[in-house]
Amino acid sequence: MSKSNAITSAPGGSCGVAPDRMSTVRTALLIAAVSLPIWAMRPLDFVKFGDIKYQVVMVIALTAGLAIFVEGMSLGGFRVRSSPLLWCLGLLVVDGLIASLVSGDSAIAVTGNSVRRDGYLMLLGNSMLFVLAYSASEDIARGEGRTVAAALVVAALPVMVYALAQSLGADPFTWEPFRGEGGRVFSTLGNPIFLGAYSMMATLVALGLWMEQGRRSRHWWLATAALGVAVTGLTASRAAWLGLALGFLALWWPALRAKALGRLILGAAISAVVGVALVGLVAWVGTPVQQTTLAQSVQTLADPQADRNAGRVAIWGIAIAMIRDNPLFGVGPDMMAEHFEEYRTADYDAAEGADHVADKPHSVLLEWAVETGLPGAVLFSGLVLGVLYLGAGVVSAPFMSSGERWPLAGVWAAAVAYMGQSLITVTAIGVDGVWWVLLGTLAGAVVAVVPKAVAVSHPG
Repeated sequence: MSKSNAITSAPGGSCGVAPDRMSTVRTALLIAAVSLPIWAMRPLDFVKFGDIKYQVVMVIALTAGLAIFVEGMSLGGFRVRSSPLLWCLGLLVVDGLIASLVSGDSAIAVTGNSVRRDGYLMLLGNSMLFVLAYSASEDIARGEGRTVAAALVVAALPVMVYALAQSLGADPFTWEPFRGEGGRVFSTLGNPIFLGAYSMMATLVALGLWMEQGRRSRHWWLATAALGVAVTGLTASRAAWLGLALGFLALWWPALRAKALGRLILGAAISAVVGVALVGLVAWVGTPVQQTTLAQSVQTLADPQADRNAGRVAIWGIAIAMIRDNPLFGVGPDMMAEHFEEYRTADYDAAEGADHVADKPHSVLLEWAVETGLPGAVLFSGLVLGVLYLGAGVVSAPFMSSGERWPLAGVWAAAVAYMGQSLITVTAIGVDGVWWVLLGTLAGAVVAVVPKAVAVSHPG
């Protein structure tokens, strides 16, 4: 008897947990994970930006861990199938723990610095979000992936509408004077880079939902994708622009395999044209600084010597120097700022200013290498590349129905795009958590679909 069909009472008369009830709990926690950390904000308190997001993510992660534990005790075993992906995640958690313990300040390494709160506990929280989504593998095979995808897009709507209001000067909140410099929107995330990464993912997932056939809601998903393109554009986040383009290209693979390339091109073209037109309209009626910032962002994409690019390159050079000196376990999670003055360079000061400190390398691979050493970077890369590679096979599998394929294809494209943009920019609590849910959803789909693929290939 499989665990999904296990009896709901344990030997000896003790009460168990019904699988259907646990499925509902998992779904509720996944919906919370892709919405509540994004909505949580505290204006006029950016120094504590990490705190509010950290608290919400950790509450969800702890609740998920408790739910999985209770279910495991009830059924006499945990409903988490073993796989190389899960073992890789476990090794990454162990490596992060060692890096925290051997760092110069274990307290900061574990809890994170006072601004970001992105230490080892946050790694545990994101890992639990991955496991939560992964543990729903059998539910994903029955369409749970669509529930996660739809919840992410619906949760993004108020965030993106708020961003649009900001761009038109109708922000109901009062933020610090420097927030929104250059007319860049930031919504509930406090930073245009973070909003760009988030809206980019929501756009791609919405486009995947639009690709489904036979649903009346399809046009609403396309309208949301167009709004996502506009908000991503208004953040003036070049990494998010590039990530969105990468995500559009990624969707070509499942569309080509499913012979639906024409429909994808139509949806992508409509959302892109409407979104860009909306950006142009906002820039036209908005302040001159918005127009200047958008124009400069476009120009710097093709100018490696621009100040914004020079600063990024200087930070990467500092990160590489830190890795060279601490190759095994790095400096510790969220500890780059504590060591920055030892590695400050004239190039960095010229580009960013002598009074600025970089607390992240602005590249996810360099971040893992700086904070947990080269082994941590290798484990992280292996996990993510493994999920994305195997996920590509799932979303292009010939036996997948439209309702199974396209929500997961949107999730896959969003995960690819986020990884791509993260190679050249900084990540954030909340947004990063959404990505870990997407990765766990894909990993769970791989576990659920591979046996089905084997059965189709070998019907005997």
